[in-house]
Amino acid sequence: MIAKVDRKEATRQFFQLRQRLHRNKELQAEWNAHGEESFRFEVLEKLPDDTPSLNLRDLLAERKRAWAEQSQNLSRMPAS
Repeated sequence: MIAKVDRKEATRQFFQLRQRLHRNKELQAEWNAHGEESFRFEVLEKLPDDTPSLNLRDLLAERKRAWAEQSQNLSRMPAS
C-alpha cells in the first residue's frame, strides 16, 4: 500500500511540474531551468503510522527543514 501511495504522489508532483503549476515556485523554477531529467522522487523518511494528526504539520515542517539543511551541507562538501 505504501509504495502505491508513493507512486501516486510522485505522479501528482511531476504532473504539476510538467504543467508549470506547482505551488512551490522555487521548485518549479529549478524544474524549468534544469529539466525533468534532473529530478527524481524519493521517499527520504517515513513517519510512524501512529503520528498524531494534530502534530503532523509542525513535524513535517521540522523534518523538511532538517532534510534541506542536510542537503545543503552535502552540496558544500568538496568533490572527492
